Amino acid sequence: MGFGVELVLVLALIFMLIYILFPVGAMILFSVATRWDRTVWPEGYTLSAYSTLFRDREFWIALYHSTVLALTAIALSAFLIVPALLTAELTLPRVKKFIEAFSLAPFVIPSVLFALGLVETYASLPIPLYGTPVLLTLANTVLAFPLMYRSVENKMHTIGLAKMVESAITLGARMPFVTYRVILPNLWSGIVNGSLLILSMVLSEFALANLMVGGSWPTLSVYLYSVMRVDGQAASVLSVVSFTFTWLLTSLVTVGGVRRYGLS
Repeated sequence: MGFGVELVLVLALIFMLIYILFPVGAMILFSVATRWDRTVWPEGYTLSAYSTLFRDREFWIALYHSTVLALTAIALSAFLIVPALLTAELTLPRVKKFIEAFSLAPFVIPSVLFALGLVETYASLPIPLYGTPVLLTLANTVLAFPLMYRSVENKMHTIGLAKMVESAITLGARMPFVTYRVILPNLWSGIVNGSLLILSMVLSEFALANLMVGGSWPTLSVYLYSVMRVDGQAASVLSVVSFTFTWLLTSLVTVGGVRRYGLS
């Protein structure tokens, strides 16, 4: 690789970092600025906006709701998708085509149309699901289906899981042992990757949460929208806190995977 190519790659990397980090840095500066509309840099710095946010009870309620929603969607996705995908891969390969076709539906149908369809369907039913977090959780699980499916399915093909399981059974291993000692350790990184994608999706999903539960069971995205209409600095503070919270959760999930199965 010549010097000119390396220089272009370095410049492209620097440009990409500036493109990504500049808006984040500006958002952080604005969240701690006393005033920033007459000078290039903020006229002063304060943490009063953070103090106001952390004293707001509605913020903690929305944070709790979003955390429960994300963890529940991750758990449901893992328990529903991983066994179905393993069954299709190991014993029913013809069924896998239908599962793969179904996994494309959340990409094709916009979340707004999906939410409106659920509202029209469940609002007229006697079952008390409309406007409840239960229906929102199930809806997020459907949207999360392709994220978990693609992550686990790609990992299965990368490691050649079918041949690995066949070899273990040929050597005399029982299926419970194969599941715990062969399948889960090798698929765990794919499950973790899918969980991180679902976590980011659920915490940032606004249309679904706003149309299905709104302010009756506010999530972080709904709370951010209500704050953004009143105070721009408070919205930037909440964005910084949400970004930090998402980073902490993803770090915990990643560290948990490393400690459990030694993932790299």
